[in-house]
Amino acid sequence: MPSSPARVRRAEVRANTILSPGMRRVTLGGDDLLAYPTTGSPDEYVRLFFPDAAGAEPRLPRVVGRGWEFDAGIAPSPMRTYTVRAHRPGEIDIDFVRHAGGLAAEWAEGARLGAPLGVSEPFAQYTPAASATRITLVADATALPAVERIIEAAPPGTRIRLFCEVADPRDARLPAAAAHTDAVSATWVHRSGNGRFASRVADIVLRAELATDGSESVWVAGEAAMTRRVRRHLRHTLRFPADKTHVVGYWTDNEAAWRARFDALGAEHRARLDTLYGAYADATEAGREAVLDEIYALYDSVGL
Repeated sequence: MPSSPARVRRAEVRANTILSPGMRRVTLGGDDLLAYPTTGSPDEYVRLFFPDAAGAEPRLPRVVGRGWEFDAGIAPSPMRTYTVRAHRPGEIDIDFVRHAGGLAAEWAEGARLGAPLGVSEPFAQYTPAASATRITLVADATALPAVERIIEAAPPGTRIRLFCEVADPRDARLPAAAAHTDAVSATWVHRSGNGRFASRVADIVLRAELATDGSESVWVAGEAAMTRRVRRHLRHTLRFPADKTHVVGYWTDNEAAWRARFDALGAEHRARLDTLYGAYADATEAGREAVLDEIYALYDSVGL
């Protein structure tokens, strides 16, 4: 853990590389990252604060508790959350899914060497289950950076099974270490999900055999509707052990329409959600699963 107070740091682009038709890697470095910390978790993520225009400086907030705030009269910089694909002394790699219309994706497409960006200190959510001998990963392209880190960090002897949907077959990739072991198997669902096609990966996972005896853990990340569907199957159909599941929605397909429906909720539903969000924040790790059940049940009842 860092000994100095947490802060948002100024980083600069050190490299910008196309990995595949659907993925671009931006390497960030600079003096402010010389002592940049790491959580060590394979799902490590950061908040990125973007400038208003190419070459402009981003406005950096002050860290306050687990959040941040900008000085009075300062307009907040646009912010997005991304996985840290790799961490080296003084540098981190961030992989961006390539698509039109996204603030972060468009910044990455045009980011030149030296372009500035604000970077929070890293956070993490995922703690691998020590007793699991097999890990099943369910993902779309946005979760591939975390998938690769999970595979790289897995203890020797761990069997890993991946179900991942990608828009282009050329986006299907695993870390180099996975190419030299038969402990990792991958099912790639091409031309599926990722905001371009109907998602099909959940249908495949729902037919897969999963061990509910505690020997297997399941990690799921990607589009929110897909992850909720898989979570519902794990939790309510299979009664999968809660301590062996980790499910997180990274993004929402057609988010503008979803947000419009959310904003149109009546006062009673909004008040109930506020109460549940507060309960989730205060709950223990085990208690959060029950709160999520209530939140998602309410979402389903109002078409969210």
